[in-house]
Amino acid sequence: MNDHSETELAHFSGWHHSTNIALEYWEIRITSRRVIFCFVGQSYQSLLLKADMGASHRDQITELPPEAVAEFDDQNFVVPLSALETIRLTSPTRFRTATLEFEWDGESMTFRRKGSVDEEREALETLDSDDRFDHVTIAHETSSLLPWL
Repeated sequence: MNDHSETELAHFSGWHHSTNIALEYWEIRITSRRVIFCFVGQSYQSLLLKADMGASHRDQITELPPEAVAEFDDQNFVVPLSALETIRLTSPTRFRTATLEFEWDGESMTFRRKGSVDEEREALETLDSDDRFDHVTIAHETSSLLPWL
């Protein structure tokens, strides 16, 4: 294996980031060299319309290599593993969605999703045991059943 090879270690799919006016859908790929944040679509926030508009682009990038995923959209960005500081997963409750937060170089981005996070929890356990992530705080938290506690 040469220094330029890149292996996918984890893939977080179906997560969205909320802005003031839209839900942005992102795919997050963690490789042996970096974290790739891939924008796959958005829908404007509305009580009537919250469709996942990232499904077709998500399908397009499924089999792409990391470099092609990183270049898939102009909004995509990458964070080198050396800059990554924290990955925090919070399990959903009956009243709250799951959150997945990344912190790097004084910046952060939080994603949300409904449903189970079992696959993500397993992926984080694998990353936590990988020596390349010794400098990264990897946490899985369970939300309180009462959101105000």
